[in-house]
Amino acid sequence: MRPFRVATVVCVIALVAAVTAAAAEAPTLHANPEVVGATSPVVLEGTVPSGRAGEEVTIEARECVSTFFRVFALSRTQPGGVFREEIPGFTSNTQFRARANGLTSAPILVRRRAFVG
Repeated sequence: MRPFRVATVVCVIALVAAVTAAAAEAPTLHANPEVVGATSPVVLEGTVPSGRAGEEVTIEARECVSTFFRVFALSRTQPGGVFREEIPGFTSNTQFRARANGLTSAPILVRRRAFVG
């Protein structure tokens, strides 16, 4: 192989490894249930990669009519890096994500059950 091709292959492999490692280090976030009524609570829970207790986790939300995420709640991790927040009912479909140690989880969508009356 030519030196240029070898260098390109090495760079691509390094980039893939870096992206994979960064994704593995992001916090996780899950919702239960994923579809709620207007007054039903939803539990948001997840983990941080360090597994340490006492770390601050910022839960951010973006309602369906918004174009940006805003701080919604603050949480602290328990042993094992687990965090949990119960959120009261809300009025629209909302995306949530968790931010900890400068890294952000993938967003999750919690849907509000449609009211037919």
